[in-house]
Amino acid sequence: MRPVTPDTLTAKFWEDRPLLLLDKGLFGIRYLGYAITTKSVGSKCGLALPLELWLKILGSVRRDREQDFCYVRAISIKDCSLGRVLFCGLSNLVDGPDCFSLDDTAQVRAFEHFLASPDSASSDSFPNLKVNQTDAATAAFSILLDCSVDNSKLLPACLFSEVAVPDVIAHLEGGRCIVCCEQRDICPGCTRGVAQRYDAFMGCGVGLACPLCMGLDFMLADKAFLQKYHWDEAPKEEEAVRQSKIDRRLSELGYR
Repeated sequence: MRPVTPDTLTAKFWEDRPLLLLDKGLFGIRYLGYAITTKSVGSKCGLALPLELWLKILGSVRRDREQDFCYVRAISIKDCSLGRVLFCGLSNLVDGPDCFSLDDTAQVRAFEHFLASPDSASSDSFPNLKVNQTDAATAAFSILLDCSVDNSKLLPACLFSEVAVPDVIAHLEGGRCIVCCEQRDICPGCTRGVAQRYDAFMGCGVGLACPLCMGLDFMLADKAFLQKYHWDEAPKEEEAVRQSKIDRRLSELGYR
């Protein structure tokens, strides 16, 4: 998934109105960050904490916060004195599957297609799946997308698009996974037929990125590397690059 920016809001975005993920903890920090940058936080006497102290406070809150994500959909966008404000409504899935137990590649692709275009997607895998958006007046989030301040500590990204199955597993389902049992990799030759359902089957003796909780495309790239060097030891430099990609992917998903 990627942070929503003004460049995200193309004509296709408004046509598809994809499901987005909102980090409600970072939303609160971002809101306070705006108040700090606009000098809206202070005492009645005009006293205010220095920026360095605010950064320490926000950093501590960010580290200690509990993960709390939810689905939202964009409603409208308006310009204000500070920048462009995107209004989003809280959304829930009706008859939605548990992503951690999606059965095969077809189900994963079908659900990701639904996330990208909920109103137009149709699938034999999930015939009753739909979005129930709550009343915008009671469950709306106003997110300032751009302003003159460029400080990720004060204004962390909190709204994300291009949501995929691994993102849902990591941020809405506690990281559970029936394929790898939360190990994040599998022995692709020892799964009793499970690997075949995700095109992950190959020889034993390697740790292949899990196709479900790490992502199908990520798994396929990792599989190509492991097949290339299945009978020979990979050069240390290339193995280091592979490990770096795995570590980065684990960090992106919040597992490290």
